[in-house]
Amino acid sequence: MALVDIPHVIDVSQEMAFLPNSAIEIVTIVITDLELDLQHPHHDKTAVDKLLSDLSKHVQTNPQHAGKLRLKTKGR
Repeated sequence: MALVDIPHVIDVSQEMAFLPNSAIEIVTIVITDLELDLQHPHHDKTAVDKLLSDLSKHVQTNPQHAGKLRLKTKGR
């Protein structure tokens, strides 16, 4: 299963982060249609928790995607 096949994931991209020790780290950006801000009136804790669980399972079963995931709400 690809990241984009996980419910509520609408886009995935990658960025390179340059660290102070001259290393490069790949960061996978995961865009969701869920509201992640706990204070937002449309925040759905159950749906966000399920998304986090699905992303965690994906990383565990796809070691080639090891690295950092950054989760963002669409448009932010």
